[in-house]
Amino acid sequence: MRSDRIVAAALSLLLVACGGAAAQDAPDPALVRAQAAQQAAETRAREAEAELAVLRAELKRTAARLQVAEQRLGLRPFEPQTLKRPDGELTIAPGRAKRVASPDARPKDDDAARALKQAPVTLVAYWATWCEPCIAAEELAAVRRVEAAARPFGAALMSVAIDGLDKVRGHPRAADWIYPLWQRDDAHLQWAPRAFVQQAGLGLPLFLVVDRDGAVRFWRNGKLDAQVEEELITALARAAR
Repeated sequence: MRSDRIVAAALSLLLVACGGAAAQDAPDPALVRAQAAQQAAETRAREAEAELAVLRAELKRTAARLQVAEQRLGLRPFEPQTLKRPDGELTIAPGRAKRVASPDARPKDDDAARALKQAPVTLVAYWATWCEPCIAAEELAAVRRVEAAARPFGAALMSVAIDGLDKVRGHPRAADWIYPLWQRDDAHLQWAPRAFVQQAGLGLPLFLVVDRDGAVRFWRNGKLDAQVEEELITALARAAR
């Protein structure tokens, strides 16, 4: 009997010990809640930081757009980075040229100087079929974007091909040209004063921002990119005021 009591007591002590260990291993409910709350707070903080980064980027883009708008309205100075101003007063003198209204239209002899006077400012774009950057699809698309964006300000586009009319009309991509187009051999040399040719060189594509009297306000020698597009639109908007 005594031995049975001893065994029972030992078993009781063992059960007590096991129960205490189990109680010690069980997580504290309050600690679990605190840890979950901390993880949730950290997640919200990361989400808030991401949202803040998006808002800051959007604010920066909005500020940039506002700056451009103010430049175009004349409320802020315009200092282009890709366009150049001529050294001194320079005026082009467009003459007679062939005007082609559409790919299938018959070329007509017309007065380019008279055409310039129909808008307060015109983007004169010189190009040639042998100039690969001039006739690249992305370049033509960029010129069209500039024309469309500057049109509300009253600006016009004069696309001038400087190589032979037969080459312009007979080119496989003739349907892609920007119409109406003007054609005169070496027009960029014949219409511009020698002083400007010395400044701008002979490279193509060549873009001139000119007023109705042919005075050159800005010019760009080289293909377009996003920054040049924005600056050309701004230059046309300011010159049209």
